[in-house]
Amino acid sequence: MIRAIFFDLDGTLIDCADLHYEALNRALRDCFFAEIQREDHLRVFNGLPTKVKLELLAQRGHIGKHDMENIANLKQQYTVKMAPEHVVPDPVKTEMCWALAQNYILFVVSNCVSASVTMLMSLAGLSEFFDSAVSNQDVKNAKPAPDPYLLAMDRLSGYLITDKREALVIEDNEKGVQSAQSAGLEVVQLQYPYITLGVMRAVIAAAERKLAAG
Repeated sequence: MIRAIFFDLDGTLIDCADLHYEALNRALRDCFFAEIQREDHLRVFNGLPTKVKLELLAQRGHIGKHDMENIANLKQQYTVKMAPEHVVPDPVKTEMCWALAQNYILFVVSNCVSASVTMLMSLAGLSEFFDSAVSNQDVKNAKPAPDPYLLAMDRLSGYLITDKREALVIEDNEKGVQSAQSAGLEVVQLQYPYITLGVMRAVIAAAERKLAAG
């Protein structure tokens, strides 16, 4: 029986891929570096933490390693400044999360930094429905490593849930799916805006049938 649901944040509950893309490019421009092209963003960088994105850019020789901290700080400033333009409450997600919270423990498991998770959940009007949040700052290795979901399961033990078969993960991209699978969790790949209460009920029912079948 499913008792807990772990949601990725960006691309599932909210859609702020463009926010992160634009904020990082503004920071790169401010430091006189070339922007990340849209195709490269979608193919390589989307879904990765900012730190990993900058490490990849440094490895490619596009930025210097000594520039990474400054770019990351600027990117976070732009994210905070631009977020209200990109993230607003979605009545469909509000209804879904309210209904699910009546019967399930809900966690957010994100590759964003903690401050961004808190801000984005607040802007989306979803904070009150979630019992815990895991950010990339809470673990040594972010997604696609299993660390975020292993930590989520560890926290779930505080709710007397220790069996991984009782948790279901909702992810929007392959990096998140890989992370959940590596942690030994059941995961379903869905994308915003197509995640609704009706869809979630069907997904949970399918996961429970799979669990019952052994």
